[in-house]
Amino acid sequence: MDLWTDASRPGARNAEDIREMAEEWRRRNPEAYGCMVALARDAMRHGKRTSIAQLAETIRYSPEVRVSYRVGDFKVNNTLRAPLARMIERENPDLKGVFAMRQSKVDGL
Repeated sequence: MDLWTDASRPGARNAEDIREMAEEWRRRNPEAYGCMVALARDAMRHGKRTSIAQLAETIRYSPEVRVSYRVGDFKVNNTLRAPLARMIERENPDLKGVFAMRQSKVDGL
């Protein structure tokens, strides 16, 4: 399945598809994902919260962070932000609460 072509179709944007796309992006981009985790951890260390949007934009425009698996023209597509934030908090208990999260259709997956 070509996730990026499928993701551009309106019907392909169900919660499970989005979660799978985020997991695939993370597997193919461990450096970028690790950078997001490090930036979130740095915010927590300084007693601050951050947003997944800020981390995604940092990765998106960073010439130093190589991303091999893009969604369309973006290093980190906005569609992937909610599941990536949840992955970061789930896999890094010390980062619980670093993001202010609204309810998302990927919750509960």
